[in-house]
Amino acid sequence: MADETTKCCACGNPMLVRTAERYDGKCIPCAKGYRDSLEKAGLINEKLKRLFNEPDALFWRSLCERVENPALGFSSLPWPEKLYFAVCLLAGEISNGGFEQYFTNSSADYFDYAVLGLNKMGDELGLEITKRATRLLFDMNTVPGHQERLDYFDSSKILDDPEVSKILDALDEAFCENCDQVLSDRLTTFAIENGFW
Repeated sequence: MADETTKCCACGNPMLVRTAERYDGKCIPCAKGYRDSLEKAGLINEKLKRLFNEPDALFWRSLCERVENPALGFSSLPWPEKLYFAVCLLAGEISNGGFEQYFTNSSADYFDYAVLGLNKMGDELGLEITKRATRLLFDMNTVPGHQERLDYFDSSKILDDPEVSKILDALDEAFCENCDQVLSDRLTTFAIENGFW
């Protein structure tokens, strides 16, 4: 069952209803005060639109189509594609809304593959940052399933803890910086080495 969506009362962007309930109708970037910096990053999105037909973009869309196809799904992907897919989900979610967004969305259902992918791609810093966020929130090196995560966040209120939020924000920033400096190149190299394009 798909998560229900609504629009942020501040910026109008789509978001999960559960996020709206948690942040008084706002999306995570608006609630945490970094919407302006994301808007400035809109220039990057414009560049991405121009790159829409580049080989990596075409490959990403084909991966998503296969994963979303009930007759195929994630299990039909070859091992290297599973790792690439999971790492891209991780990087995309963190770049958009941080580790909180990643762990509250279904993308974290691929967490174990993302960790294996970061390791296989040799991104030691990205792997360490991800493990630190996981240990902070779950006190373990892996994560439970989607509904179990949501229930845990609701009951533990860990995401409401200001100290946890402060640490997560720092980890988000560190991961995004690492993504710009290291991970994006590692993803491209991994894709080329595995003949994705």
